Amino acid sequence: MEFTALEIASILGGKVVGESDVKVSKLSKIDEGTPGSISFLSNLKYEPYLYDTQASVVIVSDGFSPEKDVVPTLIYVSDAHQAFVKLLEYHNKLRNQKSGIEPNSHIHSSAELGENVYVSSFTYISENVKIGYQVVI
Repeated sequence: MEFTALEIASILGGKVVGESDVKVSKLSKIDEGTPGSISFLSNLKYEPYLYDTQASVVIVSDGFSPEKDVVPTLIYVSDAHQAFVKLLEYHNKLRNQKSGIEPNSHIHSSAELGENVYVSSFTYISENVKIGYQVVI
């Protein structure tokens, strides 16, 4: 999944300083940042990595003021660590949203499936069963 800094700031309730349209698609430690990745800085003992990281976006806490120029786009939030946790949870939620019917499942012809239902392999749905919206089996 790919997000812009502005989209991430919107999810986190933060403010973008830098390129709001820069895109990221992976997470990284600040000292292992690569182009296209997002990281965070919550403990100031790691601040020196901010000036060398190749991460495209770094989440920082409100009130943080860099001592030098930084290349990555910064997203200011009330608590950088909590914001990164929220971003991880959001990412996992999106990643786990599935829909469709996998092979090797059996659905009786009289069963009714709603929209965006996900049926995993080796699932058996018997006759006259009704499954609603966004159910994962």
